[in-house]
Amino acid sequence: MLSDAHCHYDEAGALAAIHRANHVLALVNCGGPAEWARNAAAIGPDQRLSFGVHPWQSATLDPATLTKYYQVAPVIGEIGLDTVWTKVPLAQQLPVFEAQLAIAARLHKPVVLHTKGCEQEILPLLKRYPNQYFVHWYSALAYQADYLALGCYMSIGPDVVSDPAVRALARTVPANRLLLESDGVASLSWAWGHEVAPQDYAAGLHRCAALVAALRGTSRGWLQALAAHNLATFLQ
Repeated sequence: MLSDAHCHYDEAGALAAIHRANHVLALVNCGGPAEWARNAAAIGPDQRLSFGVHPWQSATLDPATLTKYYQVAPVIGEIGLDTVWTKVPLAQQLPVFEAQLAIAARLHKPVVLHTKGCEQEILPLLKRYPNQYFVHWYSALAYQADYLALGCYMSIGPDVVSDPAVRALARTVPANRLLLESDGVASLSWAWGHEVAPQDYAAGLHRCAALVAALRGTSRGWLQALAAHNLATFLQ
């Protein structure tokens, strides 16, 4: 089974249709009520939804008003902190992030983390709210061992083709914590520097898996089966 531990659906529903047709085990991100409604209507039996206020939206969405979504979502996320890709001040992001960590801990639901530029700042918060965490698209050399020591799942994304930090993580993440992700078709295009069409999505997943398998000295098929098993375990 193909798996995609973290992705975003396009509004046209092209990736959702591919997931359903190919029985891709996938965790699909929802960043607000409108996206939740659209994605909930599009998924098939092999896809699951996550829900959370992304740090980029932490100035416009209040977790206190979204209780019903946290209650029904099987996974909370992606949530976190970011000082690289957003101008939202960290002082605004922090209370939104911590509120969602508290919600996830109280509801006993696993969490997808966004850590861009804030790898050090997030670690003590995870220790304050023990839970099952999945760090998506980790692309820093620093603190990899610290997150692994906390038992975090770690996904390898499409920039494994070129990013030394991602390649290092692909080699060292324990086998039972390794996941594969695309982050969506647009992210494949961004990471590879050329347009990737939805119909090329499955081939993109195979390419990523083959690269990770080569770095770990194993076969693509075994690596893909492992990643699917790990995602299924995370989603239990």
